[in-house]
Amino acid sequence: MKRTPFLTGFFIIVSFWHVGLCKEDSDFSVVFDHDTVLSNTVVVAENATCVIKPGVSIRFSGYYRFVVHGLLIAEGTREKPILISCEGRTRGAVEKPCWQGLEIRGKSADAVLRYCRIEGAYRNFIFGTRPNIISCEFVGNHCAIYCSNKSAAHIKKNRIYRNKYGIVADYASPMILDNVITDNNIGILMMRSSSLIAGRNVVSGNKKDIHSEKSFGENHDAFSLKYIWDFMRQLY
Repeated sequence: MKRTPFLTGFFIIVSFWHVGLCKEDSDFSVVFDHDTVLSNTVVVAENATCVIKPGVSIRFSGYYRFVVHGLLIAEGTREKPILISCEGRTRGAVEKPCWQGLEIRGKSADAVLRYCRIEGAYRNFIFGTRPNIISCEFVGNHCAIYCSNKSAAHIKKNRIYRNKYGIVADYASPMILDNVITDNNIGILMMRSSSLIAGRNVVSGNKKDIHSEKSFGENHDAFSLKYIWDFMRQLY
């Protein structure tokens, strides 16, 4: 018997394999090679690999999540980007979130996202791991990228715009390089003694470009003014 590469949503996997929307490459991998509508939360197990092929769109039909405990490889191209959104959402819309978001969670989790467009999520959550997010677009999300629990995500050459929050670092140390972060309510939000590596970004045109938790009230772990100044020098 082949081992199921997902922890939940068994009926979804069975229906996909039967109708040919995705295919099983091995005992531990699933490949999305056609446009697909997901009608439940999907969880990639620690020992599993999920691959999304260039040009494929993944759309959720409800308020569900795409949770990764194993490996996600979503490498589109400039000519054939990958779309992760929800069913019926207009491209570039900024109405309320229509799915929960992508979660890359745990020390065993990893991901490579390249030339992906992620829209309409409540929060794309990176917890305790360091995926590579390169040349992607995040638009119309409540929180485009939320790094937490010592996450050291590599966030490079992305366009992050028209979200409520662009990048949030919550007790995390992401690397933020060569991104364009604009037209968000808050471009970068720093919380709980996060330490960022940043350079050559364009952070402008947001309602507030950089915001620290000190603005919310007294906190002994909040950033010093010197750190904020040094960080801003790195960003620009």
